[in-house]
Amino acid sequence: MFYRGWIKSSKLKIIDTFGDGHQEAFEQKRRKHNDNICAETNKLVLRLDKLINPENSTTPDLDKSIVEWTLDDLVKLCPYCAKSFTFARRRHHCRVCGAILCGGCSKYLEYKAAYKLVKPAKLYTDPYDRIEDVLEKKSTEEMQNIRTCEDCKRLLDKRVQLIEDHYCQPTFLDIYESLRKSMIEADELMLSQASISSGQKETALELKTKIQEMRQEIAAKSSKIKKMADRDPNGKQAYLLGAISQSVVYWLQESISGKINRLPGKFQGTRQSGWVSEQLGAIDDDENPLLVQIKNLEEYIKQAKLADRYEEISILEANKRDLEIEYLIQQQISKNIE
Repeated sequence: MFYRGWIKSSKLKIIDTFGDGHQEAFEQKRRKHNDNICAETNKLVLRLDKLINPENSTTPDLDKSIVEWTLDDLVKLCPYCAKSFTFARRRHHCRVCGAILCGGCSKYLEYKAAYKLVKPAKLYTDPYDRIEDVLEKKSTEEMQNIRTCEDCKRLLDKRVQLIEDHYCQPTFLDIYESLRKSMIEADELMLSQASISSGQKETALELKTKIQEMRQEIAAKSSKIKKMADRDPNGKQAYLLGAISQSVVYWLQESISGKINRLPGKFQGTRQSGWVSEQLGAIDDDENPLLVQIKNLEEYIKQAKLADRYEEISILEANKRDLEIEYLIQQQISKNIE
């Protein structure tokens, strides 16, 4: 068996690349190269299937019956390290292509990876036939690593990566989809709340309660995503998770800012009934806007109590409770960022 020189290098060789108009030649070369890689990988997978699922396990020299092994006399040096074979440096054969190499240059394919290559669809779609359950039924001898050469190992590893990318969804995907759904629903509820007239108090109260619950739920999901990012802070997935968490923080801050903007600087809700709260003193600009509004409402409540305005007191206390909940959510978000 002769070695496949076109496999050993992943670089495409294109002749006469100077000038314009070589896009078609490049695409043709690349297509041919990819077809060769795909065809060769398919052959290796078929041989792996016969190795781990033999029709007749009692066949002598099962490995040699699956693929023709290169004769020892044809190879005097290891094709990877160029060292001669001796009594100490023995010849070994790749189990999926039959090529000769030394023990030091041998690569090994795990049984788990081989099973992924042979039955990818069944492995990832059937919850009752997980690979862990299959491996538990196998003995230690049956699960030995499969010796391969460097070329075959590289091709098989690429196929394993493609299978995992196709079938395996990231662990945070379910949380992210649920998070986006909750954010869209909360946006719709806030629009509905803004359009409700002042006479529909019960409906407005139900929407307000539901929006507060959804904000807390969104903050909790954002916290889970942030914790996932902290497990591996240097990976690309951590960067993506951090960006998702930060976008949720901006969304929550914007929704809270919108709520603060809807509250007036001083309480004007009872001008028609003849009572208006007194103007409060200046407050430090560096202080948290939510705390500023909470302190303002506390002062308004004191003034309303002195004036025996019980209806206004109930409205002010309800607004104060809402802002306190928003402040707790904001504090939770700040902890997640830290």
